[in-house]
Amino acid sequence: HNRILDDREQFGNVWLLPVVRFAEPGGSESDHTARFYQGVKDRGEISVRKVIGQLFVGSCPRQRSHIDYLKSLGVSVVVNFQTEEDCKRNCVAGIGMEEDPMAVSRVYESKGMQYIWMPTFDMSTDGRAQMLPQASFLFLSLLRRGHTVYSHCNAGVGRSVAAVCGTLTFGLGLSQRQMQHVVASSRPVAFFDFEALERARPHYEAMFGVAEGDDSKCKDETLALL
Repeated sequence: HNRILDDREQFGNVWLLPVVRFAEPGGSESDHTARFYQGVKDRGEISVRKVIGQLFVGSCPRQRSHIDYLKSLGVSVVVNFQTEEDCKRNCVAGIGMEEDPMAVSRVYESKGMQYIWMPTFDMSTDGRAQMLPQASFLFLSLLRRGHTVYSHCNAGVGRSVAAVCGTLTFGLGLSQRQMQHVVASSRPVAFFDFEALERARPHYEAMFGVAEGDDSKCKDETLALL
């Protein structure tokens, strides 16, 4: 399994080994994401997973029924990391997003849901590093206010996962290994951009400070998943 036994972290009575690579051949982020998303797209599905109680991650809605499904899960805020071109190519059918990417905001508003659009370059460590401080702090603030958040990009593999990873590490104070196991257990297709996280951390801490005890309950609930 290409594991390095000494590269491990102990949590209680559990040894956390790194989740080192994708299981399928050709382990690049691009190949992995395209293979996964094409299947979701061909089936007309939305792929949603709960990471912790108030935080979901997944693929972009493609039908109005997908938004209804998010509403049924209790989602109150949807955060979208697609670019404008992503929105036009991978959009909710029949609402005019092909011409106006913001058309979906009116659908969310009609459902009593909040919509936040944070366009971020796909497959880009630079883009994720730039997005992570703001997105992580935003997610943490929304969770503190009692919101249930859905984080999505196209496939729910890279950008939207990165925002969740930043929230768990920068905001709640999990180690990278703890975060990786929590996220991978709920979203096995997740891509972990550790370089983006390392580059973003000092900017997060300079602007928003380090994780404090205010979120200890949420952190304890998250660590209980290990």
